[in-house]
Amino acid sequence: MTNDKNVIAQLTKEIGNKKNKELGIGKIYISKVDDKNEFKPYKDVDNIFDEGSHNFHLVLQDEQILNNYCNHTREIRNKIVEELKKENGFKTINSNEYKKTAPIKDYGEEKKYIYENGGKKGNLRALQNTKYSEQNYIFRYIPCMKNGIYYNLNFMRFYIDREANVNVIYNSYQFDASLSRYTNQNYIGYPTRYTKHTVNELKEFTHNIFFNPGTNCLEIGKEYGEDDIDKHVKEIVEEFLQFIEICEKLRNDKLKPDFRCEKIINEI
Repeated sequence: MTNDKNVIAQLTKEIGNKKNKELGIGKIYISKVDDKNEFKPYKDVDNIFDEGSHNFHLVLQDEQILNNYCNHTREIRNKIVEELKKENGFKTINSNEYKKTAPIKDYGEEKKYIYENGGKKGNLRALQNTKYSEQNYIFRYIPCMKNGIYYNLNFMRFYIDREANVNVIYNSYQFDASLSRYTNQNYIGYPTRYTKHTVNELKEFTHNIFFNPGTNCLEIGKEYGEDDIDKHVKEIVEEFLQFIEICEKLRNDKLKPDFRCEKIINEI
């Protein structure tokens, strides 16, 4: 991990990104972009840029906000995992199977797999046993696999702004797909806007892509009935499944070179 601006600038330019320039550190937002409620990440710490995965990790110094956010995402994550497993047939795999260091015993191209323990605690190995470990519990996500492609359902939304700074919105969904375990390994694919994408934009998927779904996260601290939560979970899972299926069709070259995404959508 590094927060050295010069190192980050050099690496992000070499790796490549949609701005085709050096990237900088932006701001943190809670639930939505609101200029009145913006937060700056920690200063002078080592939890900004991962030189191995090429992922940005922005943490704010507010224990109450972090605790509220983490309690909220833990509950929703558990419900989404159960929906994927019980209602949509995702098979649970372990760490070695996910990392491909050991073969998946019941592997099948049409089967969907979930590494349930991955992202469950929300911590990063690089921050373990450091003085920043107390804030090392907010990075929850849900890692999945299908037909050799990695898919993640994230509870933070990253984007690159006009000034080429990487910003993050806590409590905002974002999907990503990649041929490698780390989505930014070969190219930093964060989108250049924080608003939702359309499925037509998935045609850009080559080796990695990030996608902002239309479903918004439930508000932190607001009371919801079980029916409202169940409806919300089904909506975000439906979008995630559609994302997976479209990426599958694009990567498997099932369409002609002059494909139209409308055709993909109609086939699902």
